[in-house]
Amino acid sequence: MNWILANPALLPLASLIALPVLVHLFARSRPRSLKFSSTEFIQKIVRKQMNIKRPQDWLLLLIRTLLVATLIAIFLQPVLLSEKPLTAANRSVILIIDATASMNYPEGVQTRFSAACGAASRRIAELSQGECANVIFLKSNPESVFPVPGVNTSHLQDVLRRARCTQETGVLEGALSAAVAQFGKASGAKEIVVISDFQASTWAQESFAVPGDITLTRIRIGSGAGANGAVTSIQADPSQPLLADPVNLLVEVANYSAEEARRTVFLEMPDQRLQQEITVPPWGRATTLFRIKATTAGLLPVGISLNEDVFTADDRRWMILPVKDHIRVGLYAGDSILATAWSRALSVLPFVQLQRLTAEELEGDLPYDLIFLAGWSGEGLANLQRQAGSGSLSIVCAPKPETTAQLVSQLSSSSGEESSGTKSEVFHWQSLTDRIGAQIVAREDRLFTLFTKGNFGNFSSGRVRGHLSFNPEAFPGMVSLIQYADKTPALARLKSSGRGEIYLWNIPLDATQSDWASKVEFVPLLGELILKGRARAGESMVEELPPGGVTSLKIAGASEANRVELIGPDKTAMAVERSTTTQGVRLISAPLPTAGLYIWKQKGQVIGGAVVHFPEAESDLRLLEKFNDGTRANQLKTDDLLNRPHNESPLWPTLLLIAVTLLAFECAVVFWIGRKTA
Repeated sequence: MNWILANPALLPLASLIALPVLVHLFARSRPRSLKFSSTEFIQKIVRKQMNIKRPQDWLLLLIRTLLVATLIAIFLQPVLLSEKPLTAANRSVILIIDATASMNYPEGVQTRFSAACGAASRRIAELSQGECANVIFLKSNPESVFPVPGVNTSHLQDVLRRARCTQETGVLEGALSAAVAQFGKASGAKEIVVISDFQASTWAQESFAVPGDITLTRIRIGSGAGANGAVTSIQADPSQPLLADPVNLLVEVANYSAEEARRTVFLEMPDQRLQQEITVPPWGRATTLFRIKATTAGLLPVGISLNEDVFTADDRRWMILPVKDHIRVGLYAGDSILATAWSRALSVLPFVQLQRLTAEELEGDLPYDLIFLAGWSGEGLANLQRQAGSGSLSIVCAPKPETTAQLVSQLSSSSGEESSGTKSEVFHWQSLTDRIGAQIVAREDRLFTLFTKGNFGNFSSGRVRGHLSFNPEAFPGMVSLIQYADKTPALARLKSSGRGEIYLWNIPLDATQSDWASKVEFVPLLGELILKGRARAGESMVEELPPGGVTSLKIAGASEANRVELIGPDKTAMAVERSTTTQGVRLISAPLPTAGLYIWKQKGQVIGGAVVHFPEAESDLRLLEKFNDGTRANQLKTDDLLNRPHNESPLWPTLLLIAVTLLAFECAVVFWIGRKTA
């Protein structure tokens, strides 16, 4: 049972309780009329009456003090609360406290999370002896203090005092399921209290379904929209630049407020620091462009930040830019004429590091960005399929005549998947009576960007006396880039279920069959194919994760793994677990709690990393006004008592009756004192 004040703002009136005491002590009463023969005695009596009155009438003083206190209490409107549904002695309460990123927003002298923990602590303190409670923190993986509700409430309150908010998103369904499971077969009253800011961007569609025997209470912490700005994305073009290539960094900034925001955007790199001003419209977004040039090869950390606002957690964002001094290309020579023509052209490109491969080497480690398969008939299929699917490798495949379409199709499918090509479909050589040309059929493709202005000629002007013939329907989703006059694809991109790109090359380079290799446009075409088609993952070993995610790194040998450490944003080494696999040692981090850069280092060299991004949805701090079931999300107030179901009993009528009684009693006492002194 509790009581609260409906008008706590009038609480300063309580100081008026001292008024009767002061009046009683300092009041001047009129001297009594006494008949004396000597004026000296009269003067003494007057002086005595004019002095500070001694507290002689204690009963009258007490009555008047109680009367004033009662009148003040009437204005404060106290209300007596008594719980109605949860009166059983074996009551169990589970408090789900939102510990997601938006709860870090400061309001007044504390954050929303601190206010939620304080409200939960007060709720636990109100439990009677023998009643059970538990706390579940709402995160991406909800964390429960006890496995089931317990009576050790002092430990729960200690946990709440030491609790820290995360930068994660939350999964309400998981927290509610855990809470319901913890009640098990328990009898008696059961209650789940969800304490959160109920951020509109993440809670609008949440369902609060619980069994009918469980009381659900939702308490909203926080007030107002929470004006905020955030860096929401960084995009680099090219995403994997070569050394000294110009790079465009496009930075997006969001403004979550009703007023236009003027922000300063800072860029930090190991050897550069730039800044730009940007104006972001209300509830809108704006972008700014930084033009940079990498001066060193490797994994280059890039940080973007804003001039800080009240909510600083999302004012920074990072990326790791993999800068290369060359592109590693492997060449398998199943067709020596085609391989020689490719090799001669690739050797002209200064950014290409070329290495010839044997059929046995196709079965092993392939540390290349792109592999050219000249005259391929299935060598190293499983290994090529696996690495292309992971995104660590792109492939340009020129199949050998009589190779089945099924084998080529499997290059573009994930490991273990059946290919769409059938064994009956094969590539066969078709000789032509007349030389035919080709034309571009995908002019807007990124592969042809260099040639749009005509400065590098017409790269499809070559003519051939023959080519491989095949059924395009064997490759669903194939994009034909260059096509012969007889509608046969000369160069096509196959649909890939992985991240590596697969190109089908059907252009003969034998001088007796084609003049393509002698065209000046041939080398730029190969250069664009390498630059635009190379693998975008792989060696950079950079992961993008949400807070709470886990990063890992595969190392070939155990001795090498012992020299690797994971450095967090605070520049300290983090604990990692080691797991031995058939392919080497896998290093696995603990959940990464906060946004920032996490760098894998080996002997001081950066060999990989992870970028943990602040979740964008948590930056919009507007609060939910109404749940999807139509219930209003009311703010926690002093008189709310966690919005628990209760009986309200206003006390002002009783206090008014007491005041009238005291007033009558005072009149009686004054009359009695008057008669006594008369």
